[in-house]
Amino acid sequence: MKRMIILAIAGVTLLAGCSGPLKKTGRSSAPELGWLFLEKGPYTLSTHVDAAPGPASFELVKDLSLMADVPEVVLRADVTVAPDSTLEVALGKLEPGFYQVRLRDSVRWNIGVRPDDVVSAPDAPADFDAFWASTLEELSRIPLEPVLTEIPEHSNEVRTTYHVSYPAYGGAVSGGVVCIPNAPGKYPVSINYMGYGADVYYMDPSANPGCIEYLVSVRDQGIFKEGQERWIDRGITSRETFYYRGAFCDVKQAVDFAASLEKADTTRMVAWGESQGGAFTFISAALDPRIKAIAPSVPFLGDYRDYARIVWWPVHEVFEAADSIGLPREELLDMLRYFDVKNFAPRIHCPVYMSFGLQDPTCPPHTNFSIYNNLGTSDKRYLCVPTCGHGMWAEKVWETERAAFLHPFLYPLRVGTYNLRFSNLDNKSEENNWTLREPRLLQSFLSCDMDICGVEEIGSAEQESLPRQLSARGLSYDSYFFDPYADDGVGTRAHGLLWKKDLFSLDGEPHFFWLSNPPDVRQSNDTVPAWKANYTRGGFCLTLKDKADHRYFVMVTHAPLNREQHAANASIYADMERRYNPEGLPSFFVGDFNANEADACSAVHRSYWADAYRAVPSPAGPEGTFNAWKWEAPSAEHRIDFIYYRGEGVTPVAYTCDNTLYGGYPSDHFPVYADFFVKF
Repeated sequence: MKRMIILAIAGVTLLAGCSGPLKKTGRSSAPELGWLFLEKGPYTLSTHVDAAPGPASFELVKDLSLMADVPEVVLRADVTVAPDSTLEVALGKLEPGFYQVRLRDSVRWNIGVRPDDVVSAPDAPADFDAFWASTLEELSRIPLEPVLTEIPEHSNEVRTTYHVSYPAYGGAVSGGVVCIPNAPGKYPVSINYMGYGADVYYMDPSANPGCIEYLVSVRDQGIFKEGQERWIDRGITSRETFYYRGAFCDVKQAVDFAASLEKADTTRMVAWGESQGGAFTFISAALDPRIKAIAPSVPFLGDYRDYARIVWWPVHEVFEAADSIGLPREELLDMLRYFDVKNFAPRIHCPVYMSFGLQDPTCPPHTNFSIYNNLGTSDKRYLCVPTCGHGMWAEKVWETERAAFLHPFLYPLRVGTYNLRFSNLDNKSEENNWTLREPRLLQSFLSCDMDICGVEEIGSAEQESLPRQLSARGLSYDSYFFDPYADDGVGTRAHGLLWKKDLFSLDGEPHFFWLSNPPDVRQSNDTVPAWKANYTRGGFCLTLKDKADHRYFVMVTHAPLNREQHAANASIYADMERRYNPEGLPSFFVGDFNANEADACSAVHRSYWADAYRAVPSPAGPEGTFNAWKWEAPSAEHRIDFIYYRGEGVTPVAYTCDNTLYGGYPSDHFPVYADFFVKF
């Protein structure tokens, strides 16, 4: 699956696209940069420039000629910078690739054209696979004998941080910094490969309590660096002695070490890194299928031959070293093919999210796409920051995007439901009025930290205030609400869905329905004679998409109190799931069902979905979910809030009914949630 995001910073519009025309998100009214073209030409460059108004010379130079004595100019023109510093130039049709704009003698920047179509074919030597098979076989004979030394100043009661070292290929030493949770259990592993000569940093032991984090130092770098600043030209006389033969072995050995940890869950291992670390990230997935997803940034070491045509460092530095010892450059380039990351790319079959800076002078975009366009997986996407050079690690947007992309490969999906009770129903209560309950509810949401949460009994004021107040406390949700008493679904007596906006986006339009025949016509369908009441019940469903382009189907309801009427119409829910989820996406059905497990309507639901409470070995909290303002541990007959699920690869691993009171009951229902691993 192809997906790309193009971000223009410094006060310009955020753009997003999915293998088609770019689409504005509407986050800014400022002008677009227009520096990356994804469709076929002809093209027009229309942008703001940092240049004085008036006549100007304009040249467009092919990036692959920038190191030539006479660069290839594909377009020359006399242009005019407008009084508002805008520039518009007809570029005509251009071949896929990257180009340098030269405006007058002083203003230069890069643009890109159809980067997905940039061609940089693999040129692996005939014995490439045999060479690496032999190398890895030699590596496998080296005993993994790690020495871990605790670092007290970077440890606490949550996680302990260690320096780690172990014997590496060729008699070297590699290792790094590993931070391991103290609590018993199995944990996902996040492996971070460091950039070329980068300084070591230490993880906050409290920041990710549910994850093992490993910052890898390859030989003579990171924690082993002792004043050295140059590794790229070490051992260039042969493939056997070149520095990156050993360094790539260190990359593989880092995965071996992480997987050997007693607390490591080897089914949940990811890798990421910038620059040299981006190259190592690709190598980790190429050499070890235990890496389930990768997020490389501005990757180094791609297409050495073209690299030398675009920028001076590092290839020309290596050329100078080769010249000084009489090594012919063609022999050097031939040797480097064994260590060109693009030649490893076809081996990579896990999901990939790559970021690059369009203005990168160190690892230019052409070299990034020499790797990306040769990947063995079609499950890939990229982020472009047009104004960024090589320092992608400083871009907050990439930090956020990377974390959201890797999240489903590291952590379970937490799906829940919470009947909030309408805010106007208990105003005369001295203990449970809305003024007292609202802060309890907010604290309850923060504690439960649900990724996706159905909510029932939410009025129009709370539909606005609840997401806003949670966002102010660091828990940001997008939302959708449905009022079954209104033909258009908009009103004051609603149930809804909240989803973390940094993890998910709405994919398509929601659909609502009623528990009636036909289900798209609103009818009263819940008669409660004891209360002399007749209610209107229904539900809605929608599809969410995460940053890895995984899609999830979610249905929410507040079901009838009349259990006979509920049972008579219960099959409508499954009918709606089949109608709106024809692809068979992972499916979740949550809400207040106003019925317990023994009721006939529940049997209908279980004939189509599975009950998360019954699927996990040790549910946490009380069995009952309706507390009636008086039961801190409701009995089984009061389990009326359910989390149902279905779909191949959907596995619940934990279930919780959170009966924390926060000084009083937040609602007359307790929130319930389940943690799921979803395999795609």
